[in-house]
Amino acid sequence: LAKDQLVLMLHTGTGGMCGSTMRFFNQVFKEDDEDKLAEKEQEKAELHDFEPADPYRQKWFEAPHLYGIPADSPSARHFLTAVSAVANFGFVNRTAITYHIQESLREVFGDKQMRAKLMFDSSHVTVQQEDHVNGRFWVHRNGANWAAPASYMSDHPLYSQTGQPIPVPGSMGSDSYIAVASEGAHDTFCSTNHGAGRLLDKPEAGTAFGEAQVLEQMQSRGIRLYRYGNSDVTEQAPGAFKNIDNVLNVMEQFDIAKGVVKVRPLATLKG
Repeated sequence: LAKDQLVLMLHTGTGGMCGSTMRFFNQVFKEDDEDKLAEKEQEKAELHDFEPADPYRQKWFEAPHLYGIPADSPSARHFLTAVSAVANFGFVNRTAITYHIQESLREVFGDKQMRAKLMFDSSHVTVQQEDHVNGRFWVHRNGANWAAPASYMSDHPLYSQTGQPIPVPGSMGSDSYIAVASEGAHDTFCSTNHGAGRLLDKPEAGTAFGEAQVLEQMQSRGIRLYRYGNSDVTEQAPGAFKNIDNVLNVMEQFDIAKGVVKVRPLATLKG
């Protein structure tokens, strides 16, 4: 990475396949008499003296109903196979989009040999067995990024020195960071957030911000917005997301990751 370099950050998944798969298996687990799955009582999460400042955060303190399932049961094996297939679909989706972006760059710059080098690709919904400091565990990341510190990447020629790269996007109208995993990530099972995170969910953002307001904000920052189809830009309004600098400060404070490069948005494709 270098100053004035063009950086492309791509955030897309399965186009609804993941959510459909999770809802299907949630119902399977609920009805699975063979494994005698018990529904846990809803409990409030305790976050070490932290008091939620607004109703939006309060609702996430209510733990959803969870189902325990033996990892070697037929339902679990089917679930893990489906999750792997969904993750592969997301990877192929990003690969196809990356290919078309590269072809567009070649056409714009008139260089058929131009290549965009991939720094890292990571899914943020996965369930897999992993080796960590205290043993081997099932790690379920939902809306979380893989964050392997240098000591975990001992076989990689570069990342064994730096730690794994972590894209930390802000919003389509605010700055983002590229960070690297720090050694404190061992305490989070090599996991971290995959972006700034929302202050408002999509329906709330659509109510709070008007389309003209969002477009004016983007234009005032000199950011060109490309829209595909009937995408609702109010859902992704910059004001619906947390301050990216504050988020990175917390990541660094807990030694989960450290920022390397801050990137400023020039253009956004919303589809």
